[in-house]
Amino acid sequence: QAQQNLMLQTAQRHFQVVQAEYALGVMKQQQQTVQKAAREIAKRQSVGDASVMDVQEANARVSDIRAQVLTLENQVAMAKVAYQQSTGLAANHIQGLGKAAPAPAQLGEANTWVQRAQQQAPNLQIMALQQQLQSQEVKRIKAADAMSLNWVAQAQMDRTSGHGNYGASTQQMGNYMVGLQLNAPLSTGGLVDAREREALKQAEKLGYDQASAKLQVEQQVRDAWQNLSTAAGRLQALEQSLKSSQARVSATRNAHRTGARTTNEWLGAENDAAQADLNLMQARIQTALERLRLNAAAGSLDEAQLREVNSLLQ
Repeated sequence: QAQQNLMLQTAQRHFQVVQAEYALGVMKQQQQTVQKAAREIAKRQSVGDASVMDVQEANARVSDIRAQVLTLENQVAMAKVAYQQSTGLAANHIQGLGKAAPAPAQLGEANTWVQRAQQQAPNLQIMALQQQLQSQEVKRIKAADAMSLNWVAQAQMDRTSGHGNYGASTQQMGNYMVGLQLNAPLSTGGLVDAREREALKQAEKLGYDQASAKLQVEQQVRDAWQNLSTAAGRLQALEQSLKSSQARVSATRNAHRTGARTTNEWLGAENDAAQADLNLMQARIQTALERLRLNAAAGSLDEAQLREVNSLLQ
């Protein structure tokens, strides 16, 4: 259980750095674009081709993006600190996701994953063992206070020898006994009964906890499986959204030059394109992590699964 938690935590720390750095890169690129647009609008306003409101909107966007860049720089620094604390490695050359599809080609059936999780999940195995131990504790308490009938046997031999005035003499006596012994415990004032009831209630509680944990594991497995089963369609839709946003930016920029679109519409299109780019990367990272979460929930997260995710990095 600890090994799987460490694997999953390390992957999460890695992708937190990847996502923060990618978001910072996208925002810095947008910052350059907006600064360039602000300078262009300022020149046009100086010759009477743009209004003062256009200049103010552009400057407001520049200031807003500058604040976002500073926030993202802080997030990158904190993500690298968390990665270094978790792994002991410097986060200077973190590899990002490549263009390969992060969803597995063969996913399998959800019910198969649920059955595997119920059999292999370490936390369920731990709880099952705890319940078995508690059941044995109940039997031990009952046995300690119960009447018992035991076979008993005893063999004893006494021998005496010596020398006297009339010569040597030896005397030997044997004693053998076989029988039954009945042990009847005295009253403990209800202490043993109370301990037994407490142990029974604890065993019952462990049974409820185990049933609840099974439902939780099943929910985690099905949630991760559902996300992976629809990952290809969602990524394709986000890629199309990014292409459409980029085409909208180009069209809005050209329309702004002719006065058909306002500055706010142009810069809004730039912001939407940047957000679409971030959404696509976040979805790719989420899909890669869902592969690990699914295997962790099923109790099958190992180095082979990490190598599959490593093959997605570049």
